[in-house]
Amino acid sequence: MIAAIVLAIVSVVAFFLTEDMSNTMAYFDKYTILMAVLLIGTLITNLLGKKKSDDSEDSSDE
Repeated sequence: MIAAIVLAIVSVVAFFLTEDMSNTMAYFDKYTILMAVLLIGTLITNLLGKKKSDDSEDSSDE
């Protein structure tokens, strides 16, 4: 959970530092790869966290 929070904070900071809001909107720019990597990292941490919490719930049922 802490890793997901850290990734979320890094993502928001990276977005504000890299995006020029005065330009017109574009789907792809030079920071699209960075944002995609942060998205994949967030998804992985969420999936691992969900799996870990499911495992701990299963062991407490026994």
